[in-house]
Amino acid sequence: MPGEADVPGPGSRSSTRERVLVAAAQVFSANGYGGATLLDISRIVGVRQGSLYYHFPSKEVLVVELLRAGVERTSAAVKNAVNALPARAGASTRLHRAIAEYLDQALARGSFSAAYVRIIGQVPAEVRNEVEPEAREFSRYMLGLFEDARSAGALRTDIDLPTVWLLVVGAVNWTVEWPGYRKQDIGMVHENLEKLVFGGIDRRV
Repeated sequence: MPGEADVPGPGSRSSTRERVLVAAAQVFSANGYGGATLLDISRIVGVRQGSLYYHFPSKEVLVVELLRAGVERTSAAVKNAVNALPARAGASTRLHRAIAEYLDQALARGSFSAAYVRIIGQVPAEVRNEVEPEAREFSRYMLGLFEDARSAGALRTDIDLPTVWLLVVGAVNWTVEWPGYRKQDIGMVHENLEKLVFGGIDRRV
């Protein structure tokens, strides 16, 4: 799982663009939308601030790409984690694994996911709308896992699954605002989230 990402070495234009995005993830996840500056990002990359405009013509364009990368990379990590389970894994196990990986991504300091969850509620509406299709696709995937688990008889039938998913999103996203010492024991965070979520929706509890 990605932690604070290392900035790739110099090379082609595409690698420099990736270095800028990695640095932006670190800066935005640490400082939020209003507190992040292109100067901070350029210092990490090791280029002049004006050079960033060669790759991203404005802060808003950079933020859109960062948010899109946050959704796409989180989605890919979650899907990869689920697909890595044994073929015999049941629907409930797949849902548990997906939520655990989603939490891991949010807790990874300096990651694209951490940057996304830190600033998605702070950016202008027009920026947020740019990444809405990717966010909706990921939500559809997660809701599909919830629905599969309920169809398999693992979840209660008297709950609204989209509401449950939004509650999980809210809980996971808020972890970026926690004090650092609260994130040190990721296993403990996993355990408590599992108890709170599945203790309420698992029909066997």
